[in-house]
Amino acid sequence: MAYIIEQTLYQQSGISIYRVKNKEQLFIAKSVSSELPTISEIEALKREYETIAQFKSPYIVEAKEFASFNNSQAIIMVDFGGQSLDKILQEKNKLSFAQKLKISQAVCQALMVIHPGQAHLKVIEIGLT
Repeated sequence: MAYIIEQTLYQQSGISIYRVKNKEQLFIAKSVSSELPTISEIEALKREYETIAQFKSPYIVEAKEFASFNNSQAIIMVDFGGQSLDKILQEKNKLSFAQKLKISQAVCQALMVIHPGQAHLKVIEIGLT
C-alpha cells in the first residue's frame, strides 16, 4: 500500500513519526529517520512491530502492518487521534483533577496490558475524549 505523508508528528533520536494517508484513511507511520537505515535499525523496528502487534487492547495502539515506506520500512498503526502526554501537559497549563485522574487511569490500564509481556514502554499517547 502507498502511504502519503500528511503531517510530521515527531522527529528525534533517529525516529520519525508521521500521520499518513492511504486512500481515505489516516494512519500513523513510525520509521527510522536516516536515509540509509542499517539492517540492525530495521530489525529493531521489526521487533517493535511484532511486540506491539501481539497486544489486543483498547489501551494499546493497534499495529496494522510492517510496510515499505519512504525508501525504508515503517510500523503502520491505527491513527486514533491521540496526543503525546508531554504535548497535553504543555498545551494545558492546568489540568483538572478529573482530567489527571482520567490520564492516570489510561496509563495504568495500558501498563497492566503490557507488563505481563515484559514490553518496554517508550512513548505514551493518550486519547482524551
